[in-house]
Amino acid sequence: MRLLRISNANLISRGMSSTSLPYVVPLSQQGGVHGSRTGASKMWRSKPLLRREGDKVFKTGIEAVNLLNGEAHRRDEGCIRFLQSWESMSSSLAVVFDRSPKYAWIMKQLIEPERCITFRVAWIDDSGISRVNRGYRIQYSSALGPYEGGTIFSPRVNMSTMKASAFDATFINALSTKLGGAFGGSDINPYTKSETELQRFCQSYMTELSKYIGPDIDLPGIGEGVSFSEIGYMYGQYKRINAHCGFQGKGLLWGGSPQHIQAQGYGVVYFAKKMLEDKGLSLQGKRCLITGSNYVALAVAEKLIELGAIPLTFSDSSGHIYEPGGFDLAKVKTVQKIKSDRLCIIFLLYLLAIFLISYPFTEVQE
Repeated sequence: MRLLRISNANLISRGMSSTSLPYVVPLSQQGGVHGSRTGASKMWRSKPLLRREGDKVFKTGIEAVNLLNGEAHRRDEGCIRFLQSWESMSSSLAVVFDRSPKYAWIMKQLIEPERCITFRVAWIDDSGISRVNRGYRIQYSSALGPYEGGTIFSPRVNMSTMKASAFDATFINALSTKLGGAFGGSDINPYTKSETELQRFCQSYMTELSKYIGPDIDLPGIGEGVSFSEIGYMYGQYKRINAHCGFQGKGLLWGGSPQHIQAQGYGVVYFAKKMLEDKGLSLQGKRCLITGSNYVALAVAEKLIELGAIPLTFSDSSGHIYEPGGFDLAKVKTVQKIKSDRLCIIFLLYLLAIFLISYPFTEVQE
């Protein structure tokens, strides 16, 4: 109030009337920065969160979560994977809605992605037969910047998987990169395709996707079934279509190199380490099962070994491998070398590699 009186005095001394100034409600009366003061909480709780089939208000955070979950199920009843991700996130926010009810309205906006793109990917296989797959790009939220998220090539890809991955990427990027969230891919199985078939597919995929992405719009990246080779094929096609040159560090698809690719795997191990320490335990000597054998799983194994734990397994679509004594760094490198070839089957080739190490071929002496 002292600042307000000084301001009025200055205006009067300059011959201006203070009555001409618009009245601004002080921030303290609006409920503070988070709208969490008592008056503001009552104001937000009196507003209907949903207006389908009558006004629906909530009194507690749990009631807000139930309303939001019900609306998500109504919109995406068949998207099981997405609904699982949504409910996992919304249930953890009940305490937030209790303290600051206005955030329930923000969460309501995230029920629906900003843009869901599906398109046809037509390509020719090595036999000259025309093939058709479905491509996806879910651009979920650009509130913090351009969309950013991975790309998956897998027969398991569908709308539910893509929406769930894009929803998760929105919150992951908010914590790490300060970018928006997106995810995309196609329902092709890259592990049964030749290199030339995959190149033609990636070029066809990017021909259509290029209409919706760009350095300041959307930044696709690597993911399951999409390694540096596939990114290279797609980036080459993007450069053919657009007048564009890559900038180092400006995104993987735009000529930059991936930053800290092992971070996802290391984070899993550090999280497990903190959980054990909270219970008075240690990761040292623990025997750990790892699912998968891509770069994230390999990073998990490397960090487990570094911290004294013992990784026991890797797996892929062909099966799994189990080392009773655990994997050391040399064996992890063997798995990494096998997985560098897209068509390799980890289950059989790892056994073959171990056999050749144990029983190397020798020349027959005549």
